[in-house]
Amino acid sequence: MKISSFVSAACLCLATATATAGHLHSPSYSSHRDTSMYLFGGLGLSEFDYRRADFRHGFGDGSLSDIELDTDSTAVRFGVGLVITPNVAVEFGIASLGEIHAVAQSDGSRRAANGYAAGEVEMDGDVGGGFLGVRLHSPLSEPAAVFTRFGLYGWSMDGHVEDNDRRGEYTIEGTDPYFGVGVMMQLSREASLSLAYDYYMLDDDEQSFESSADVLSMDIVFRF
Repeated sequence: MKISSFVSAACLCLATATATAGHLHSPSYSSHRDTSMYLFGGLGLSEFDYRRADFRHGFGDGSLSDIELDTDSTAVRFGVGLVITPNVAVEFGIASLGEIHAVAQSDGSRRAANGYAAGEVEMDGDVGGGFLGVRLHSPLSEPAAVFTRFGLYGWSMDGHVEDNDRRGEYTIEGTDPYFGVGVMMQLSREASLSLAYDYYMLDDDEQSFESSADVLSMDIVFRF
């Protein structure tokens, strides 16, 4: 499913939510208790900024050619928000950004130096971790709210690399900033639907992996 299709579906859902919110916020449904905490979770589409030159830098041995990358994936996140003021909340949780997959051909010229064997070389890596940040939003008591969020994402990419002779596991780690913007439509006193865009920087501590991820997600938010 492409991001453009996801955007169309998300806009349709938000339009439905807007109509629902308008109905729920008629004079007979005007009371709203203060929110001190909320839970959120949902699915999204992710796209990694990871190119052939990045693969050669991080995983190459000088023998690779015909590199093919698949950088589109599915993201999942779950989190908790603690409301500090009517416009500020602290958020923390876990987020899986999805998978990067690469296939290349090695000519075997570096095999004697512990490089790849001749033939196909495959790499897979799953990116996930935990986040801690701040969200600035318009009052949650309103039918619709806009927000921006920013913070730190402690992540790891776990995966494998294999050629015709060997298979090896690897883990890459880092802690980098993220930021995002979004809109949230109230469905009921306790539930809302949000659509958000988030940008995650992904630079590992050893500088062997440099990337970023764009994530468009839809979340359900439950307030307490």
